[in-house]
Amino acid sequence: MSRITSIFFKENRKNSVSKSENPGHIGSLDGIRGVAILMVFAEHYGDIAEHTHSAPLLFIQHLKSTGWLGVDLFFALSGYLITGILWKTRSDKNRARNFYAKRVLRLFPVYYGVWFFLLCYSAITSIDWNPRVFLEYLLYAGNFAAPYHINIGPFQIVHFWSLAVEEQFYLIWPLLLWNMPSKKSAMRLLAALFSASVLIKIAYLLLHVNNHAYHYLPTHMEAIASGSFIALANVERAEVWQRYAKLGLVISLPALMIAFAIFHGLNMTKLPVLIVAFPLVAIAASSLILRSQNPDSFLS
Repeated sequence: MSRITSIFFKENRKNSVSKSENPGHIGSLDGIRGVAILMVFAEHYGDIAEHTHSAPLLFIQHLKSTGWLGVDLFFALSGYLITGILWKTRSDKNRARNFYAKRVLRLFPVYYGVWFFLLCYSAITSIDWNPRVFLEYLLYAGNFAAPYHINIGPFQIVHFWSLAVEEQFYLIWPLLLWNMPSKKSAMRLLAALFSASVLIKIAYLLLHVNNHAYHYLPTHMEAIASGSFIALANVERAEVWQRYAKLGLVISLPALMIAFAIFHGLNMTKLPVLIVAFPLVAIAASSLILRSQNPDSFLS
């Protein structure tokens, strides 16, 4: 019996080691993914204060409405993971073919399967909707349609906007990264994209431009750019970046709380909120990702 038990525990140890050594999976990021999922779920479901004037319930409702920040957490995670892969494979002979082929195989079957179902549903039920919307979503430009076309019959399609933003970024970013003369040049470009996204929103505000900044890549690039930035920065001098990450959390999280109090919540339809919240969330998310890589941190 003791021999069987010994063999059992040895096998378990082997399995746990093999999982931890899997380069395609970073276990410490699973908790961050879980938080992001819960935030987005809370944003979309359960209007607990819809028919009440209770101050505590209204506060909880305001707090729940910040769940959209979970999308930015996903953007930062995506930037971190994908840019890490792109940088490691930059010298591969078939890097472009391999990268885009993997994206196609991972996303296209499910994505276009859903849209095939929606097309059949709309044809059978004779739902009146704009074919242009269907075309935009087919071409991963659904973020342009999302502010105006939320659903097809009982099925919501608005959530596909975030996938469109990511795919638009990854259509261009690998080609830019692979042709950068150095890692520092790529990091400078990402910092410039981060800053440009903020400045464009400020320009919209000053010029009174009615733009759905939340859904468009040029005005919602902070999180994905910051995630990509730390993927490159953390290659070297990891200890230094761990200190920066700790400082980033110390600054960004209280700043987000102050913004929440000043704006009475973080309404994603208000441009001043996005100008303040997007950079702070990007810094917080990237810092959180970096801290999760520290074996001494509780996040790991």
